[in-house]
Amino acid sequence: TVRVCLELDTSLRMFGGRFRVGALRSPLHSPAQIAEMARAVARRPGFRLVGIMAYEGHVAGVGDAVAGRPLRSRAIRLMQSAARRELAERRAAVVRAVRAVAPDLEFVNGGGTGSVQHTAAEAAVTEIAAGSGLYVPRLFDNYTSFRGRPAALFAQPVVRRPGVGVVTVLGGGYPASGAAGADRLPAPYLPEGLRYDPQEGPGEVQTPL
Repeated sequence: TVRVCLELDTSLRMFGGRFRVGALRSPLHSPAQIAEMARAVARRPGFRLVGIMAYEGHVAGVGDAVAGRPLRSRAIRLMQSAARRELAERRAAVVRAVRAVAPDLEFVNGGGTGSVQHTAAEAAVTEIAAGSGLYVPRLFDNYTSFRGRPAALFAQPVVRRPGVGVVTVLGGGYPASGAAGADRLPAPYLPEGLRYDPQEGPGEVQTPL
């Protein structure tokens, strides 16, 4: 038997769908759509629907305290507040609709590092995903509702000394997922005072500091 988990599109849609924010992960947005897919799974021999997944990346993966951008930060907080309310109601309706087809549903996965405390309060959710929050990259420095302690550091060997006050290390760590930006890059940590070269930044081959 093939065990199937359906993924819910958690995106926030407003103004008749003209405004949309959220990760592009699934075409199943409404309770009716996901219930229809659940029935299709139930009709197929050898397949069993066991779970629902719903990752709210626009809440969990977007910091709401962007340094030097107070208006943007305020807009993000307003969007996320609306998104949490809308999704909690819709996710509960989705679970009810799917359980009508698959009453022995085993799990409903939700959340993300930046929304753990909110998603955990939803009765419809049975398990929480934390993802990169297990090691807390610098992305999570920009949250008002989440504070973590970094649990992973990259020790990069110095391979060149191109000038006074500059060293070049091998590689450049790993960027966080999402739209490219400074908040997604690893942060030089030790020795204190290190900073990226503005013309080069971190790279997969080398990183001047």
